[in-house]
Amino acid sequence: MRLAIHPLLGSLSVLLFLVVASACRDDDPPEPAPGWPSAALFAPYSPGNYWVYERVFVDLSTGIETTNMGNDSIWIDRDSTVGEFTFHLLRGTIMGLPMDRWYAADGPNLVDLNGKVFMSTDTNELAGSWSYSHTDNPFLDSVYRTLRHVSESVATPAGSFLSSHQFDQVLYMPDVVGYRPLPAVERNHYAEGIGVVQYKTMFASSPTDVELRLLRYHVE
Repeated sequence: MRLAIHPLLGSLSVLLFLVVASACRDDDPPEPAPGWPSAALFAPYSPGNYWVYERVFVDLSTGIETTNMGNDSIWIDRDSTVGEFTFHLLRGTIMGLPMDRWYAADGPNLVDLNGKVFMSTDTNELAGSWSYSHTDNPFLDSVYRTLRHVSESVATPAGSFLSSHQFDQVLYMPDVVGYRPLPAVERNHYAEGIGVVQYKTMFASSPTDVELRLLRYHVE
């Protein structure tokens, strides 16, 4: 903090500063850093952590849920340092499809190896939505992402969690995936200290959506 000191009190202020500084203890707690929460709070990616999800099909017209559709698991395989960042390798399956992705927390942002923001707690820098071309995936033309800071209870088999971040992705697909209604929408609900507690995927004009609901987890 900058103090306005009268010129005649210059010497006295210097002396006072030295006295106060000498009285400060080394173990005084530091002031909290300004800014948005670290993405790591909502993506606790440490080797050994894992999440198991129950697959549920939901008929949007009737609300009828079909369970016993199998489970998906995601675990943190290992870490790797790239430049100044520590990337974490996520492995497992989503909707039965193999998953092998690297992510790192860059302040409020969760980024991939290409530096693309996957999720963020910063509503100033990424207020509303953002998008990019997805040239590294032949099944995607572009991805349009939206982050909402919400506060709602999400019920899962592992318990009820307070979801404070809702993250939507609208995926636009080329004609090569013509057997799917376009576009597709993915929605993740994040709980602090846990990670994704619920994941939904919906296709345009589809009468059903598929949900992954947290069944059990281990986070250190």
